[in-house]
Amino acid sequence: MKIIYLDPLMLAEIAGAEPEPEFEPELERLRDIIRKEVLALEYPAGEILIRLYFEGMDAEAAAAEIGLSPESVIKISREALHVLKNRLRQVVHKRWPKFFPSAETCPICAHPERAEIERIITAKIDSESWGSVNRKLKKSVGRIFNPPMIIINHLKYHRGTNNG
Repeated sequence: MKIIYLDPLMLAEIAGAEPEPEFEPELERLRDIIRKEVLALEYPAGEILIRLYFEGMDAEAAAAEIGLSPESVIKISREALHVLKNRLRQVVHKRWPKFFPSAETCPICAHPERAEIERIITAKIDSESWGSVNRKLKKSVGRIFNPPMIIINHLKYHRGTNNG
């Protein structure tokens, strides 16, 4: 598998930030980090991102090679990019904070009462609304997370990890 050059705008898009002109000397290190993270994704997500972003294929060509429908390739690529952005956001922010100030951490992971927040959000029952969960959070830790997608994404991508 051959991974080709990614331009700075593509790197920044994948990492979820805007590039700065003086960032050029650091790009090769960031490319290496991205390559490793893409290769670490579960099959077929990593293979799809390689074909779409590294090899420049469209969804139909990638789907034909992998044996999936183009719709599945698009859906998996969106989910994989979301996972990749969350993984890379911390790496980029810690290593190059002056170049990517917009690479923020998960507000739940960064909260000093993260354990209590996770206890409340994991106790949610199916019939309960996220608004109800947010009211419990406001009462318990003095914070609501709006939009509720912040909570959902935290549960999906961050729960049980030490980084945001």
